[in-house]
Amino acid sequence: MKKIFFLMMLLGLAGCGENNDSMSPSTQNVSVQKTALTRSANLNNTNQVCSYNFDATQEDFDQFYDKYPMLLKDRMFPTVNGQNFEFVINQALANKELSQYIGASKGYFKMAQGMADNNKDYIKGDASVPLTGIISFEAKVKVNLKKVSDILLGAGFEIYGHTIKNEKLAMAISYANSQLLSENISGPRGIVFSYVYMEMDKTDENNIIYDLLDLNDTSAEYQHVGFYINQDSKKIGVIINGRDKGYLAKIPSEIDKLLFIAKGFSQVTADFLGDTQSVELITDRNALEFKYPEGTTDICGNLI
Repeated sequence: MKKIFFLMMLLGLAGCGENNDSMSPSTQNVSVQKTALTRSANLNNTNQVCSYNFDATQEDFDQFYDKYPMLLKDRMFPTVNGQNFEFVINQALANKELSQYIGASKGYFKMAQGMADNNKDYIKGDASVPLTGIISFEAKVKVNLKKVSDILLGAGFEIYGHTIKNEKLAMAISYANSQLLSENISGPRGIVFSYVYMEMDKTDENNIIYDLLDLNDTSAEYQHVGFYINQDSKKIGVIINGRDKGYLAKIPSEIDKLLFIAKGFSQVTADFLGDTQSVELITDRNALEFKYPEGTTDICGNLI
């Protein structure tokens, strides 16, 4: 039950990779670049710099929660710099009450409204991605290694999408300093990767992939996570701190669009006063740091 609870909280509901042998790398690259030219909704690709459009404002959130007052209100991250989101533990947060932070695109509200209205077709991406080849993006999560029991502190990204056949999927990557994880790893903290392919009338625990990855890989202040999605073999791979974990999930068909949501959560004591929690999405090919298979592109279709 802890697994399901934590996954639902992350999803907002409570060499790597293989080349396709039927295509040469040069043929793949041409195909990917061609597709990317016409598939750029909610992605900024000016002068070959690829970024996701986190354009939701506080006014957007206020209007949404006015319409749905029964929902737990997320606050916008107080500090946003491009695709980097941050909050600081101040006296108001050090009271052991749950606080949640969010950074999103305007497309998020269409999905959130569908969820609130119990519309089974609510999961939709808003950024078109190349339909062939391997696409990649990364995230950096600041970690807090203090070992204090009975707290919850973390941040990460929820990633939603739909395929060309309108199949729904959701992923999350998150760091959490929390005793919620202690039954699965040797300590109170960890990187969580979770994935679920949703046949909306059939989703149950057997549909969920849930991996807890201990932080003994590194003692660095930031945990660095890379995703690579092979649209040809229909698999999702994950790299943690430079270590390729391989393909951890399958997709039913090619992903058509993705939607990214930055999330932060805090339920801490005064032990954490002044500490900073942050998370950053990396989408541009020149900023991606891990090694990917030849022919891999960023999510805008630019060759790495």
